[in-house]
Amino acid sequence: MQSNIVLNKVNLRNFGADAAVVIIDSTDERRTNDFVDAWSSFDGLDYHFSQAIFPSDFDINELIKDGTIAGEWHDKDSWFCLSDTLLAISLAHQRAWQYALENLEGDKFLFLEDDARPSPKLCEDI
Repeated sequence: MQSNIVLNKVNLRNFGADAAVVIIDSTDERRTNDFVDAWSSFDGLDYHFSQAIFPSDFDINELIKDGTIAGEWHDKDSWFCLSDTLLAISLAHQRAWQYALENLEGDKFLFLEDDARPSPKLCEDI
């Protein structure tokens, strides 16, 4: 017996984005595939992938010297500091924004990390 239920993909354009950029670790194919599978019930946006940045990818002193970052830095043993991991996340998001501005049409972008998963609430809001 054939079902009369018609399944429609939720169109992410209804969410208000012109394009989606996903920050991925290209060395971890499983995470990328898991992301694609999790979001396969959505339609309307092509996903563009931007490579993540890790602390091993940069030297803080070089970033300060070349003007990429500025400001006051504290020792990791003090009560306040910006960790290498937080800086890497910031740089990855900056890279994703730059990619979107230079390569994608539109001015509203949805930025996701490769471990983001849709929820029923998201579908309701869309």
